[in-house]
Amino acid sequence: MQIFKTPHFDFLRWRWYAIGLSWLIILAGLLAIRTEGVPLGVEFSGGTIVIVEFDQPPPDSSVIRAALERAMPGEGQNAVIQRYGEESAHQYMIRVPTVGEEVGGD
Repeated sequence: MQIFKTPHFDFLRWRWYAIGLSWLIILAGLLAIRTEGVPLGVEFSGGTIVIVEFDQPPPDSSVIRAALERAMPGEGQNAVIQRYGEESAHQYMIRVPTVGEEVGGD
């Protein structure tokens, strides 16, 4: 079986264009990192992530934030509170920037 009739390609002819394109992509990536930064997850920035599941439909995130503020003064305002999983699962993911003591579990 013959796929190409003349398998003689002059790859070296295009080497400078390929090198230039590679440098252009590298510089664009470095510029994006410099202007937007690298998004750091909890693994690099530190903190604690907790996934909370409610038996009933969950309250508004402002109620959760107020409860966090009562439990951890000063940290409730810095917490990231997001819906987690399916709507029917009634779950929130709560991320606080400080590392807490591990309690509870399954």
